[in-house]
Formats: sequence, C-alpha cells, structure tokens
Amino acid sequence: MQKRIKQLLRFWAELCRFVLIQLSSPHRYGVGFVFSEDSRAMYIREDNEDWLMLNPLKPPRVGSLRSVDPSTQDVYSLSSPDDINWLYAAAVHECTHIADGISYHDESFSTAFTQNVAKTTGGIKRIAAIKKSVVSRL
Repeated sequence: MQKRIKQLLRFWAELCRFVLIQLSSPHRYGVGFVFSEDSRAMYIREDNEDWLMLNPLKPPRVGSLRSVDPSTQDVYSLSSPDDINWLYAAAVHECTHIADGISYHDESFSTAFTQNVAKTTGGIKRIAAIKKSVVSRL
C-alpha cells in the first residue's frame, strides 16, 4: 500500500476518534476503505461491530474522462485544505450514526447530525495537529 494511502487511512481513523471524543461517545469502532460509485464514506454495523469506512477515491469531475477509468481517479490528499475539510465533515456524518445510534438518513438523523456539527465546529483548529502527527509517523 502506498505511503499516502496509509496516511489517508490513519488520518481517517484519527479524525473519527477525535469526532467521537468531541461527541462524548465511548463506542469502539474499526475503520477501512469502501470502494463504491455511490458512497464517499459509510457506516456499517456488522456482527455487533461498528465500522467507519472511507472511499479514498474522489468522485470524478462532471464531464471528466476519469469516470470511464477508475484507476485514474484521484485520492483525497492531506495537502489539500478542501479535502481535509471534506474528510472532517464526512467523519462527523459517519460518527453521528454511532454516537446517536441512528442507522438511517431520516429526520432524526438530520437533527442529530446538525447538533453534532455544532458540537464539532470548533475542532477544525485541531485538525492540523492531527494531520501533522499522522504524516510524521508514517
């Protein structure tokens, strides 16, 4: 596995841990990658285990030839502020499933997610330190 892919997975794991701490959630979880054309990230509950999955492939740009060949798709980059912000938002979304015990995307999830965004908004300042730690370890 390429170094930047390992860093991305470690960063995802640390983001999820940080978000669950912010949400005062003691839940245990695993992380991994999911490869799907429909999902950028995903919460899975399987065999009484919670999984927070990330699709490392950025969605193809509209009209891009990258949509024809998945091997040419970009992965999320820790050097891109836009990618880091998106990853943090995705972590808040997926962690809401665990912290609030909601599997589906219904009105109760929407309410919980909005409350969790409010709880985690101040955390964006700590993300740089998390990134620095991940990059320096791998």
